[in-house]
Amino acid sequence: MRQPYQLLFLCLLSVALLLSGCTAKQPVGAAPEKNLSKQDKLIIGGSGSNLTVTRKLAGTFAPQLQRAIDIPASLGSGGGIRGTLNSSLDLGLISRPLTADEKAHGLVEMPYARSGIAVAVHPGVPEDNITGEDVLAIFHGEKTRWSNGALIVPMLMYEKDSTNEVLSETLPGFSDVLQEALADNRWQVFFNQQDYESALQTTPYSIGFVDCANAADNSLKWLSYNEEEASPANLAAGRYPFYKTLSYVYLETLSPDARAFVDFTFSPAGQAILA
Repeated sequence: MRQPYQLLFLCLLSVALLLSGCTAKQPVGAAPEKNLSKQDKLIIGGSGSNLTVTRKLAGTFAPQLQRAIDIPASLGSGGGIRGTLNSSLDLGLISRPLTADEKAHGLVEMPYARSGIAVAVHPGVPEDNITGEDVLAIFHGEKTRWSNGALIVPMLMYEKDSTNEVLSETLPGFSDVLQEALADNRWQVFFNQQDYESALQTTPYSIGFVDCANAADNSLKWLSYNEEEASPANLAAGRYPFYKTLSYVYLETLSPDARAFVDFTFSPAGQAILA
């Protein structure tokens, strides 16, 4: 297996330039049917965290292929894994590590980038910074108002979303707060990243967590965390703690077109797109 040259740190400054001119087709709906990849399309799908950069890579790479590239709407990391195992995807996208059981099925993961996770709020929120204690107090229901007196509206993704997994591992106490909030139906819960970000953008005084690699084109305000911004430099230096590793996942043998796409990611042109 060819190893990545490096992981790219994706955040507001690096991704904002990637969001126009994407030509990869985006079917809407369920996972692709089995064996579609054997026809005239290269199908790449999985975690919503990977989609913006994957579509930009595909838009640049597609003219080199004799067939189209399809990138379905978010299937989640689990959908990317299942689609790879049943051959409905030529290449899967994941934003969490494979489990030992998944690796035992012959799956291989290839990391290619890191994306920060921003604590994001509706643009009307007056705060510019937040602490870990604030995050826990807000989602536990103890801190209920912003500094201007407005009621805080917390929103969450479903329990097993990769963002929640990262926060549970990185912010002590978040896992317990998450479990209590979900058990009590305390906050609105979403099962699709696009719907989640849309709700945060349109709900005054809301707060949640978004992937920097996907959210650079929306109107959300990103809060500094303990006075550190979710910037590429802070991610690289370890000053900003929340990020996901974006990876391709595939069975032991890649099709020639899928291998060419992976190679393009680590080529100078692909690296320029990510950086």
